Amino acid sequence: DRQHPDLAISESNVKHAEASLLQAESHDDMDVRLRAQAQWIDPAEEALNQDRDNHQLSLLVDKPLYDFGLQENQEQQANQSLQAQQYLHINTRQQRRLIIMRRFFNVLLADLNFYRYNEEMATAYVRLDKLRDRFELGQVSELDVLKQEVEYQKMRRLRLESSNNQRLTRSALALSLGNLDLIADTLAKPDITVLDKKLPEIEDLQKQALQNNATIKSLQSQLIAAQQSVSV
Repeated sequence: DRQHPDLAISESNVKHAEASLLQAESHDDMDVRLRAQAQWIDPAEEALNQDRDNHQLSLLVDKPLYDFGLQENQEQQANQSLQAQQYLHINTRQQRRLIIMRRFFNVLLADLNFYRYNEEMATAYVRLDKLRDRFELGQVSELDVLKQEVEYQKMRRLRLESSNNQRLTRSALALSLGNLDLIADTLAKPDITVLDKKLPEIEDLQKQALQNNATIKSLQSQLIAAQQSVSV
Protein backbone atom coordinates (compact mmCIF):
# COMPACT_ATOMS: atom_id res chain seq x y z
CA ASP A 1 0.00 0.00 0.00
CA ARG A 2 2.96 2.34 -0.41
CA GLN A 3 1.88 5.56 -2.12
CA HIS A 4 1.86 5.24 -5.89
CA PRO A 5 0.62 7.56 -8.68
CA ASP A 6 -2.18 5.14 -9.60
CA LEU A 7 -3.32 4.95 -5.97
CA ALA A 8 -3.07 8.72 -5.58
CA ILE A 9 -5.32 9.25 -8.61
CA SER A 10 -7.94 6.76 -7.42
CA GLU A 11 -7.88 8.24 -3.90
CA SER A 12 -8.36 11.71 -5.41
CA ASN A 13 -11.36 10.44 -7.38
CA VAL A 14 -12.86 8.99 -4.19
CA LYS A 15 -12.43 12.29 -2.34
CA HIS A 16 -14.01 14.18 -5.25
CA ALA A 17 -16.99 11.82 -5.18
CA GLU A 18 -17.30 12.27 -1.40
CA ALA A 19 -17.36 16.03 -1.87
CA SER A 20 -20.06 15.69 -4.53
CA LEU A 21 -22.17 13.59 -2.15
CA LEU A 22 -21.82 16.16 0.62
CA GLN A 23 -22.83 18.88 -1.80
CA ALA A 24 -25.89 16.91 -2.90
CA GLU A 25 -26.91 16.28 0.71
CA SER A 26 -26.66 19.99 1.52
CA HIS A 27 -29.07 21.19 -1.19
CA ASP A 28 -32.14 21.03 1.07
CA ASP A 29 -30.40 22.25 4.22
CA MET A 30 -31.59 25.40 5.94
CA ASP A 31 -29.61 28.42 4.79
CA VAL A 32 -29.21 31.10 7.47
CA ARG A 33 -27.51 34.38 6.62
CA LEU A 34 -26.87 37.44 8.76
CA ARG A 35 -26.35 40.76 7.01
CA ALA A 36 -25.25 43.94 8.79
CA GLN A 37 -24.63 47.39 7.39
CA ALA A 38 -23.26 50.38 9.30
CA GLN A 39 -23.94 53.65 7.51
CA TRP A 40 -24.05 57.34 8.35
CA ILE A 41 -25.85 59.81 6.10
CA ASP A 42 -26.32 63.54 5.72
CA PRO A 43 -30.11 64.08 5.82
CA ALA A 44 -31.62 66.86 3.73
CA GLU A 45 -32.29 70.13 5.56
CA GLU A 46 -36.01 69.90 4.90
CA ALA A 47 -36.23 66.29 6.21
CA LEU A 48 -38.19 65.85 9.43
CA ASN A 49 -35.79 63.15 10.66
CA GLN A 50 -32.32 64.57 10.99
CA ASP A 51 -30.73 61.36 12.38
CA ARG A 52 -27.46 60.46 10.73
CA ASP A 53 -27.62 56.79 11.67
CA ASN A 54 -28.87 54.56 8.85
CA HIS A 55 -27.76 51.12 10.13
CA GLN A 56 -29.35 47.86 9.03
CA LEU A 57 -29.34 44.31 10.48
CA SER A 58 -31.05 41.50 8.57
CA LEU A 59 -31.57 37.80 9.34
CA LEU A 60 -32.39 35.76 6.23
CA VAL A 61 -33.56 32.14 6.47
CA ASP A 62 -34.13 29.87 3.41
CA LYS A 63 -35.44 26.30 3.50
CA PRO A 64 -36.81 24.33 0.52
CA LEU A 65 -40.17 22.83 1.42
CA TYR A 66 -40.58 20.37 -1.47
CA ASP A 67 -38.55 19.62 -4.61
CA PHE A 68 -40.56 16.77 -6.20
CA GLY A 69 -37.87 14.14 -5.46
CA LEU A 70 -34.97 16.09 -6.98
CA GLN A 71 -32.94 16.05 -3.77
CA GLU A 72 -33.37 12.29 -3.27
CA ASN A 73 -32.35 11.49 -6.85
CA GLN A 74 -29.27 13.70 -6.63
CA GLU A 75 -28.20 12.05 -3.37
CA GLN A 76 -28.67 8.55 -4.81
CA GLN A 77 -26.72 9.49 -7.92
CA ALA A 78 -23.87 10.96 -5.87
CA ASN A 79 -23.87 7.94 -3.54
CA GLN A 80 -23.67 5.46 -6.45
CA SER A 81 -20.89 7.53 -8.05
CA LEU A 82 -19.01 7.39 -4.76
CA GLN A 83 -19.42 3.61 -4.56
CA ALA A 84 -18.17 3.30 -8.14
CA GLN A 85 -15.00 5.25 -7.30
CA GLN A 86 -14.48 3.23 -4.13
CA TYR A 87 -14.68 -0.02 -6.09
CA LEU A 88 -12.24 1.37 -8.66
CA HIS A 89 -9.86 2.28 -5.83
CA ILE A 90 -10.10 -1.29 -4.49
CA ASN A 91 -9.40 -2.61 -7.99
CA THR A 92 -6.38 -0.30 -8.37
CA ARG A 93 -4.96 -1.51 -5.06
CA GLN A 94 -5.57 -5.17 -5.97
CA GLN A 95 -3.92 -4.74 -9.37
CA ARG A 96 -0.90 -3.13 -7.73
CA ARG A 97 -0.59 -6.05 -5.33
CA LEU A 98 -0.80 -8.50 -8.21
CA ILE A 99 1.93 -6.59 -10.06
CA ILE A 100 4.14 -6.61 -6.95
CA MET A 101 3.54 -10.33 -6.42
CA ARG A 102 4.30 -11.11 -10.06
CA ARG A 103 7.53 -9.11 -10.00
CA PHE A 104 8.50 -10.64 -6.65
CA PHE A 105 8.26 -14.13 -8.12
CA ASN A 106 10.06 -12.94 -11.26
CA VAL A 107 13.05 -12.13 -9.04
CA LEU A 108 12.96 -15.59 -7.46
CA LEU A 109 12.77 -17.21 -10.91
CA ALA A 110 15.65 -15.05 -12.14
CA ASP A 111 17.74 -16.19 -9.18
CA LEU A 112 16.93 -19.85 -9.87
CA ASN A 113 17.89 -19.43 -13.52
CA PHE A 114 21.18 -17.81 -12.53
CA TYR A 115 22.02 -20.63 -10.12
CA ARG A 116 21.17 -23.16 -12.81
CA TYR A 117 23.28 -21.59 -15.57
CA ASN A 118 26.09 -20.78 -13.17
CA GLU A 119 26.28 -24.45 -12.23
CA GLU A 120 25.99 -25.62 -15.83
CA MET A 121 28.68 -23.19 -16.94
CA ALA A 122 31.02 -24.45 -14.23
CA THR A 123 30.33 -28.05 -15.25
CA ALA A 124 30.90 -27.24 -18.93
CA TYR A 125 34.19 -25.52 -18.10
CA VAL A 126 35.45 -28.53 -16.11
CA ARG A 127 34.58 -30.83 -19.01
CA LEU A 128 36.31 -28.49 -21.45
CA ASP A 129 39.42 -28.35 -19.30
CA LYS A 130 39.58 -32.14 -19.10
CA LEU A 131 39.10 -32.49 -22.86
CA ARG A 132 41.97 -30.07 -23.43
CA ASP A 133 44.20 -32.20 -21.27
CA ARG A 134 43.14 -35.35 -23.10
CA PHE A 135 43.68 -33.57 -26.43
CA GLU A 136 47.25 -32.84 -25.38
CA LEU A 137 47.63 -36.56 -24.74
CA GLY A 138 46.11 -37.43 -28.09
CA GLN A 139 43.08 -39.16 -26.54
CA VAL A 140 40.41 -36.97 -28.19
CA SER A 141 40.15 -35.02 -31.41
CA GLU A 142 40.22 -31.26 -31.83
CA LEU A 143 36.56 -31.47 -32.95
CA ASP A 144 35.56 -32.88 -29.55
CA VAL A 145 37.28 -29.96 -27.86
CA LEU A 146 35.57 -27.42 -30.15
CA LYS A 147 32.16 -28.95 -29.49
CA GLN A 148 32.68 -28.62 -25.76
CA GLU A 149 34.00 -25.08 -26.26
CA VAL A 150 30.74 -24.19 -28.03
CA GLU A 151 28.73 -25.71 -25.17
CA TYR A 152 30.76 -23.79 -22.59
CA GLN A 153 30.31 -20.48 -24.42
CA LYS A 154 26.57 -21.15 -24.67
CA MET A 155 26.33 -21.71 -20.90
CA ARG A 156 28.50 -18.66 -20.30
CA ARG A 157 26.15 -16.51 -22.41
CA LEU A 158 23.08 -17.86 -20.62
CA ARG A 159 24.71 -17.19 -17.25
CA LEU A 160 25.45 -13.60 -18.27
CA GLU A 161 21.87 -13.08 -19.48
CA SER A 162 20.45 -14.55 -16.29
CA SER A 163 22.71 -12.28 -14.22
CA ASN A 164 21.44 -9.24 -16.14
CA ASN A 165 17.88 -10.48 -15.64
CA GLN A 166 18.50 -10.58 -11.89
CA ARG A 167 19.22 -6.86 -11.92
CA LEU A 168 16.31 -6.05 -14.24
CA THR A 169 13.74 -7.98 -12.20
CA ARG A 170 14.96 -6.40 -8.97
CA SER A 171 14.70 -2.92 -10.47
CA ALA A 172 11.19 -3.69 -11.72
CA LEU A 173 10.17 -4.88 -8.24
CA ALA A 174 11.57 -1.76 -6.60
CA LEU A 175 9.80 0.41 -9.18
CA SER A 176 6.46 -1.28 -8.48
CA LEU A 177 7.02 -0.60 -4.76
CA GLY A 178 7.49 3.06 -5.57
CA ASN A 179 11.08 3.31 -4.34
CA LEU A 180 14.16 2.51 -6.41
CA ASP A 181 16.20 2.52 -3.19
CA LEU A 182 14.47 -0.74 -2.20
CA ILE A 183 16.50 -2.91 -4.59
CA ALA A 184 17.11 -6.03 -2.48
CA ASP A 185 20.03 -8.43 -2.79
CA THR A 186 18.16 -11.31 -1.18
CA LEU A 187 14.45 -12.09 -1.09
CA ALA A 188 12.79 -14.28 1.51
CA LYS A 189 11.23 -17.41 0.08
CA PRO A 190 7.46 -17.26 0.50
CA ASP A 191 5.44 -19.94 2.24
CA ILE A 192 3.38 -21.45 -0.56
CA THR A 193 2.07 -24.49 1.32
CA VAL A 194 -1.38 -22.91 0.89
CA LEU A 195 -1.23 -24.12 -2.70
CA ASP A 196 -1.27 -27.71 -1.45
CA LYS A 197 -4.94 -27.52 -0.46
CA LYS A 198 -7.61 -28.75 -2.82
CA LEU A 199 -9.06 -26.00 -4.97
CA PRO A 200 -12.82 -25.60 -5.48
CA GLU A 201 -14.39 -26.52 -8.78
CA ILE A 202 -13.71 -24.10 -11.63
CA GLU A 203 -17.40 -23.13 -11.83
CA ASP A 204 -17.34 -22.07 -8.15
CA LEU A 205 -14.18 -20.04 -8.68
CA GLN A 206 -15.68 -18.29 -11.70
CA LYS A 207 -18.83 -17.48 -9.71
CA GLN A 208 -16.76 -16.01 -6.86
CA ALA A 209 -14.66 -14.01 -9.30
CA LEU A 210 -17.74 -12.47 -10.93
CA GLN A 211 -19.44 -11.73 -7.61
CA ASN A 212 -16.35 -10.11 -6.07
CA ASN A 213 -14.99 -8.36 -9.15
CA ALA A 214 -14.45 -4.72 -8.17
CA THR A 215 -14.54 -3.51 -11.78
CA ILE A 216 -17.94 -5.12 -12.39
CA LYS A 217 -19.29 -3.65 -9.15
CA SER A 218 -17.99 -0.24 -10.16
CA LEU A 219 -19.69 -0.47 -13.56
CA GLN A 220 -22.95 -1.50 -11.90
CA SER A 221 -22.79 1.52 -9.60
CA GLN A 222 -22.00 3.78 -12.55
CA LEU A 223 -25.03 2.39 -14.40
CA ILE A 224 -27.32 3.11 -11.45
CA ALA A 225 -25.85 6.61 -11.14
CA ALA A 226 -26.49 7.24 -14.83
CA GLN A 227 -30.08 6.05 -14.48
CA GLN A 228 -30.57 8.39 -11.52
CA SER A 229 -29.09 11.24 -13.54
CA VAL A 230 -31.59 10.64 -16.37
CA SER A 231 -34.49 10.48 -13.93
CA VAL A 232 -33.40 13.84 -12.47
